[in-house]
Amino acid sequence: MHETAHRVRYFETDQLGVANCIHFFRWFEIGGGEMFRALGIPVKLMESKGCCFVIREAGCGYESPVRYDEEIVIGARIAKVGGSSMRVEYEIRREEGREVVATGHAVHVATDGKGNSIPIPEWVRKALGQAEK
Repeated sequence: MHETAHRVRYFETDQLGVANCIHFFRWFEIGGGEMFRALGIPVKLMESKGCCFVIREAGCGYESPVRYDEEIVIGARIAKVGGSSMRVEYEIRREEGREVVATGHAVHVATDGKGNSIPIPEWVRKALGQAEK
């Protein structure tokens, strides 16, 4: 699982200092983007070569609140690669103690940038296959 560190910022919290649920999806996107970069297939590169992933499905399970200024770790991993889609699974942990505070997933579909589904290009598939191992 690829990990990215993050500190909960003030604007990500509500009046009680607890992170708002919508930011977990943003954190998933940050973690996934950094995972793709680490695999040598940053999103910008994929898009420049005509492979744009869109999210078909996303979900999040919240286990414990996180608060302003807490350090968290965003984990992302490739769970499954299909013909034109992939499933990415996420885990957010507190840095201190490594307690899981949320888990999530997203199903990404490869498109041509115009909304038409395409097979995942072989060069992307190869990099994703390395991450599945």
